[in-house]
Amino acid sequence: MIKKLLRPALISLVFLFPSFACTTDGTSSKTKEDNRLVSDASIAAQKEQTSVATLSNGTQVIIRNEPSSDLVSLMVGWPKGSSATPTGKKNLGIWAFDTLTMGSKNYPKDVLFALAEKYSLNIACSQGIDHSQCSLGTINDYWPQALAAFSDVILHPSFKPSDAELQRKQLLAHYESIANNPDAFTNELVNKCFYPENHPYFLSAKDSVTEMKQLKTSELSGFYQQLLQTTPMTLVVVTSMPKEKIIADLEKQFNSLPKISYTPPKIEVPPFKDDCSLVFEDRDVPTAYLLAKFSAPEVNSPDAVAATLLFNIFSEELDEEVRTKRSLSYATYAYTRQYRMGLGIIYSTTPKPEETLEVIQQVITKIKSTSYTPEDLSEFKKEFATAFYLKQETHHSIAAKLLETQLYHGSLNPFYDLPRELDKVTPEQIKSLAGKYLKNMRLGILFQKAGYKDTWAKKFISANKG
Repeated sequence: MIKKLLRPALISLVFLFPSFACTTDGTSSKTKEDNRLVSDASIAAQKEQTSVATLSNGTQVIIRNEPSSDLVSLMVGWPKGSSATPTGKKNLGIWAFDTLTMGSKNYPKDVLFALAEKYSLNIACSQGIDHSQCSLGTINDYWPQALAAFSDVILHPSFKPSDAELQRKQLLAHYESIANNPDAFTNELVNKCFYPENHPYFLSAKDSVTEMKQLKTSELSGFYQQLLQTTPMTLVVVTSMPKEKIIADLEKQFNSLPKISYTPPKIEVPPFKDDCSLVFEDRDVPTAYLLAKFSAPEVNSPDAVAATLLFNIFSEELDEEVRTKRSLSYATYAYTRQYRMGLGIIYSTTPKPEETLEVIQQVITKIKSTSYTPEDLSEFKKEFATAFYLKQETHHSIAAKLLETQLYHGSLNPFYDLPRELDKVTPEQIKSLAGKYLKNMRLGILFQKAGYKDTWAKKFISANKG
């Protein structure tokens, strides 16, 4: 089989952003006058390592030069995901991309898998909510063989019925298992109230099971070819090979695609409704599963960076108050997902849901009413920045982030300029955004009926209406 993702050597945080380095005496290499997270010189250096080119058919190519490595990561992305597929066909793209790597016109499955084994290649494809993508991991020496196979998978997938049926079974097994997974099923509960019928982002496990049983293998090829012909493709390569060689090789493989322009649709924010803000499921489980979902800044919002920091602060405060101080839960946290529509999520599993919701409410009230000191906020920023850039350790993760940034923003600046945008966030902004977004929560609870009362659940929802 095609191997799991090839794990390249780690790229240290110092390599990503040299201003995180220390001098020989252990002090920061940044000057005392410069207290910013990352220096302008470091940001400029990262941008200088990145170039953007265009193939003859208009396909955009982003090349990130990593001169010290023989590893190569290539990613292909399209600005369409399951949200662009009509209700009743939502899983068609997911199914198609899961089946892509099972063979192509010139590389049948056994040939492709043998090649992947011989050259330690990683070829993977998937479809998300807003985007679809495929990736290739290899080394410089195997680039010609790897690119030839990968491009054939992208341009001429076979969608052999037997392979497609295997992927169908795997998807069905996944969706059918969700009912027995308390974490995943609690999210299903909340989504029933959060999303109105036919919302582009709504895809329930129950509906997916029905849909997957009705979809035909004959639909896969037509769906995918339409995507290729109507949706522009973006290529990202992280490599030490010369830019000119990469562009020439990609031109040879992908110049047959038409020149395409595309404007992604705007995703409407679901309105809050009093009569659908709480969903409870009676289950014989020892701990309650709580999940609150609410609107948050979308990826292109001016509030996006500050809101991401806000949710990191919020999560740390929840962990401190709920888990560390009161031992009410071993897992309580908050996070945001920034797609073309933004989401805020609070999650907790606890044997004492009433007390836990009370403490969560106390933390929400605190963040809305308290201004952090500049010193405290600076520490939060450092923690956030360190965690963020440590996730960009590999060629694959760098390529994935560059692709995501380009598809959402049409520019790479939001990725490289993130440290500077973080520098701008103020305590007053965090307080203001908490009041703006930590509200109108839809709450899902999975627990024993004997341990549940509507009163304390509704009290939490009522306290956060706005």
